[in-house]
Amino acid sequence: MIESGQLQAVVSPVTIAEVVAGPLNNGDEILANRYYEVLSSGPNWQVQELTAEISFLAARIRIRYHLKLPDAIQIATAIHTGSSALVTHDRDFHGVDEIKIIGI
Repeated sequence: MIESGQLQAVVSPVTIAEVVAGPLNNGDEILANRYYEVLSSGPNWQVQELTAEISFLAARIRIRYHLKLPDAIQIATAIHTGSSALVTHDRDFHGVDEIKIIGI
């Protein structure tokens, strides 16, 4: 749906770091670069820079749900951008009620 333009994807810098870490850990620079290109400049993909406002919201979310800071930043980014949902492989987001969490 993102490729067809039906949905706009918003990612945080944390998301990029987490996604490219897997291929980099396996020594696959080509795949890491491919992921980076799609996430940072692909059609219908937008990188939301980390701002002071998002950081403050992330701190509140981190405390409320006892999350790791990178997870709280991703949730805060989704909330700040008015996203309809956060798509994640992470299972630590149970109980978060500020935004819909879609596990894949």
